[in-house]
Amino acid sequence: MVFTESTWNYFARVSSKVRSALANSQSPVPFEYVDEPFFKSYEALRSFWLKRKSQRVVADSHNISRQTLKKWEMAFVDYGAVGLLPELSFITIDPGLEQLIILIKSSRPHERASHALRLAEALQILPEQTWN
Repeated sequence: MVFTESTWNYFARVSSKVRSALANSQSPVPFEYVDEPFFKSYEALRSFWLKRKSQRVVADSHNISRQTLKKWEMAFVDYGAVGLLPELSFITIDPGLEQLIILIKSSRPHERASHALRLAEALQILPEQTWN
């Protein structure tokens, strides 16, 4: 998997968000930070699963629709806590191409990506229509 620039930036900023939230909260334990949807969705599910509140009450208290609450529930049931994380953008590439890029970057770190693509095309790793 190759991350896009926006995904890479998201991961790069996570630690700074936690540090700034820790400084603002004056708490020794970083629990949550501003604009992170995970905690809101987890708390909503916890409210109606463990505290036995109705879906309508939970949806109203969190300012969300019941459809959103059901979507969070299905994501949690299917994927666990990871399903509540925001969806990150990524690009799925051919495993052969990924291995080729890793090989090239490990042997020649400063090589341009265009050279790797030309080599992959010459080796016919990807179908012809992918390159057009």
